[in-house]
Amino acid sequence: KQIGVVEQAEISQDGKARAKIRFGKGKLAESTYNDVIDGIRGNVSVGYRYLRDGVLLEDKGKKGKPATYRINKWEPLEVSIVSIPADHTVGIDRANNKQQIFKETN
Repeated sequence: KQIGVVEQAEISQDGKARAKIRFGKGKLAESTYNDVIDGIRGNVSVGYRYLRDGVLLEDKGKKGKPATYRINKWEPLEVSIVSIPADHTVGIDRANNKQQIFKETN
């Protein structure tokens, strides 16, 4: 269910995606906004599609996990507040200096 809109989005100098959003005035939007302000909800997910095939970083993942790719060109489709994020370093007002940054390769 849509509870707001993305007003502005950008990839900043530090390589992180940031967005300015506006919550709606409906009951669900106000309830979700209050949970964000109270620190109850803070996990974010971005739905996207990739526009160019990724660069293979690891042919075999660690402990039997699948190969790892870096997607260099993508288009965001939606932003969601979620209970379980795919990446725990991403979220509302979240900073993680330990995040590994990969160099783009061709």
